[in-house]
Amino acid sequence: MDVCRLSSYLVTSDYWLQDASYIRLKNLTVGYTLPLKTKAVEKVRFYFSGENLCYWSPMKKWTSEVDPEVATTSATNDCVYPYPKTFSFGVDITF
Repeated sequence: MDVCRLSSYLVTSDYWLQDASYIRLKNLTVGYTLPLKTKAVEKVRFYFSGENLCYWSPMKKWTSEVDPEVATTSATNDCVYPYPKTFSFGVDITF
């Protein structure tokens, strides 16, 4: 076999590389405190907290369950559950 023909098989290529960039809103907490200054209640705080609220990636149109923070060798992230969305609402009352 010719050396020139053999070397053409050893050329690296980026043909199979994919854009794995992503944007994720992982944590969000929003709160508001009402200063009341009464004899019984000093202040009241209302809050909302959420985790894994939003995720966008160009790879999502082919596989919606791919998590970019988990490194696996398969294209479908076998045996990996997606992160659940978590919502919390609350009221803190300071006496």
